[in-house]
Amino acid sequence: MSLPVIPIDRRRVVAPRITRLTQPFWSALEEGEFRVTQCHACGKLSFPPRAFCRHCWSRDTGWLAVSGNGRLYSQTRIHALPELFAGEPAPLHVGIVDLEEGVRVALPIHGDAPGLDVPIELVVLRFRDGPLFAARPVTD
Repeated sequence: MSLPVIPIDRRRVVAPRITRLTQPFWSALEEGEFRVTQCHACGKLSFPPRAFCRHCWSRDTGWLAVSGNGRLYSQTRIHALPELFAGEPAPLHVGIVDLEEGVRVALPIHGDAPGLDVPIELVVLRFRDGPLFAARPVTD
C-alpha cells in the first residue's frame, strides 16, 4: 500500500542513521511503503527493524509492508525542544500509534492534534534530502 506523501520544502533537521539493516526500510519509505520486520519462526512483528526476533530470538526475519492504518494510543507536545531539534517548529507534537497489524510506533504527529483512540494514517514526509515518517488523523 502506498502511503500519502507530504512534500516538505527544507532539509531534515535530524537525518536518520542508515545502516545495512535499516537500508531496506528507508528505501521502501522513499517509495511510499512502511515496512516492519517479521519473524519467520513465530510470525511476530517488530518496529524499529531488528536483525533478530525480540519475542523468540530467532534470526530468521524478513520485511513486511503494513497498511499504515492504526489508532492513536498516546500523545504529547514538547514545547522546550532539545538543542538537536532547534530547527523544528515548536511545539513538537509526538505520539504512539497502534497499527492495525499489531505494531506500536512512536512518531511525530503531522497536522492538528487529534483525540486519543482516533483513526490515524501513516504518511511520508518527503524532505529535500530524503524521507521521514509521521502520522496524521484520518479525514473523511
